[in-house]
Amino acid sequence: MPRPRVQSKEIITRPSPAPRKSSGSGRLRDDLKRFTRERIVAAALKSFAQYGFRDSTVERIVELAGTTAPTFYRHFPSKNALIEPLQQRVAEEVSKIFLKLDLIAEPDFPTMRKWLDEFAAMWSRMHRLCIAYWEATDAAPGTSQAAIPSALITVNRLTNLLGRCPADRRRAAELRLALIIPLLDRALLVCNAAGDADLKAELMDQFAMMLVASLDGLFTVANQ
Repeated sequence: MPRPRVQSKEIITRPSPAPRKSSGSGRLRDDLKRFTRERIVAAALKSFAQYGFRDSTVERIVELAGTTAPTFYRHFPSKNALIEPLQQRVAEEVSKIFLKLDLIAEPDFPTMRKWLDEFAAMWSRMHRLCIAYWEATDAAPGTSQAAIPSALITVNRLTNLLGRCPADRRRAAELRLALIIPLLDRALLVCNAAGDADLKAELMDQFAMMLVASLDGLFTVANQ
């Protein structure tokens, strides 16, 4: 069944302003090429957010970009080439909140529940792009191979948290934290689908407690 056309509140990357004429024709061509590419990427992200990855055709993307299919194919070999900027856009927003874990001195329930609410607020803005990304992993199976490596890039920026782990547990800690990222997306999807407000609150509480147990293990090992 086709996805309904809905308005999205996701933060979408906007293209740079159109380049002004410069003295060098080569530089102007490069500027125009970059501008057109950015405009196509911005249109693709808008389409992914509104219609999903599967229902975002090249024709729909170029219509939103105000360009043509031949121009699209001069910049991208296929729609699948836009999966990378989609993944980067999602990872950018996820990282902003996830990295706040590094500022938490003690991962107790009140602290983690508050952090989970902050993550959920970001997710509510970005979830349609998240859904589009998971659709893209089905359309291009090789894409899913980048999920954990991408998460590990974010995780390894948690220098304060990881610094509390002994060297022999560092790898386990990195993988545990990397797995939390996709789990957050799926857990929040389920919580929001619950419908009943009380059930949603209970699910959020339980998931926060799971996060506490997972992170507390890292701290416990570090303090032994």
